[in-house]
Amino acid sequence: MNNKGQSLVVFVFLIPVIFLIIGFIFELGDYTYQKNKYENEIKYTLQYGLKHFEDENLNEKLTKLLDKNLEGNKEINISDSEIKVHVLYKPKGIYSNLFKNKFEINLTYVANKETNKIIKE
Repeated sequence: MNNKGQSLVVFVFLIPVIFLIIGFIFELGDYTYQKNKYENEIKYTLQYGLKHFEDENLNEKLTKLLDKNLEGNKEINISDSEIKVHVLYKPKGIYSNLFKNKFEINLTYVANKETNKIIKE
């Protein structure tokens, strides 16, 4: 039996699978980076809010900070003793379209004025 070229055919069939795996790894890495960036920006915004809690236009200032640094839907709720920030962002990518909600960034953080702590909900 002559098996010449068999390894070439297997290699040609494996190339797309290898590219799909590599693409998934890159997109997962980008998602992790984006989520970390969003978490840090929200925490910095809340720290600013705790330091300037008595300002009249605090909601506007926090909204500007988030709009300047983050994309997506952003909600800020300020009560007597806490600031709550919710951000929802759906990054663009091949796998994020396939897995829908698995790759969305959905973060809610609450900063308490009395304890000066920031908690992830």
